[in-house]
Amino acid sequence: MPVMQPDEYGYHQAIKTFASEAEPAFESPEMQRLVWGREWGCPNDVGPLRVVLLHRPGDELSIVDTSKWDEEILAYADRAVGWYWRGRKGPDLPAMQAQHDHLAEVFRREGVQVEYVTEVVPGRIKSSSTRDQVVAVKGGAIVCRMGARLRRGEEGPATRKLASLGMPELHLPHPKPGLMGLELLLPRRLPYRSLRIPTLHPFAHHHHS
Repeated sequence: MPVMQPDEYGYHQAIKTFASEAEPAFESPEMQRLVWGREWGCPNDVGPLRVVLLHRPGDELSIVDTSKWDEEILAYADRAVGWYWRGRKGPDLPAMQAQHDHLAEVFRREGVQVEYVTEVVPGRIKSSSTRDQVVAVKGGAIVCRMGARLRRGEEGPATRKLASLGMPELHLPHPKPGLMGLELLLPRRLPYRSLRIPTLHPFAHHHHS
């Protein structure tokens, strides 16, 4: 009795003939256009801005209670709930929205595709800092894992927005106590490293189209 039937032999020969191929790589322009419809991501943090992900400040800021001043941290805060607001003045939502809208319009005038995360977890007052939530890298995006309690949950709306755009999510890291996009810098021709770069724009993540 043969060890392998003819049809089984044919199947294995077919698998061998049409084997997995290392090239072209996933992030190559050819594969990006074939699988995802366009080229996604960026290799560094310096270059033309093509697409920007924003969240317009909204009702999440209503959690700020200006009767709760915390002298130790010099901010309005609720340690039990898990939020703080720095400064002696509470959030001026109309002014924040007006400034945000102006920034978005400047992007549009420069030919940038503006996309919005409209979903927000209640009370997540820093949701406008989308550069903390998502980092665009070559071939797609890294969705960060927010460590601070007042930031946790922002990953969900950002992930769902990326999915709606068709942008591949390459990784969801699970470090302790967490990872924010502001801690990543993508130097040209160098692997990205964990750095704190406070001058990076907190509202925008970008990728080359």
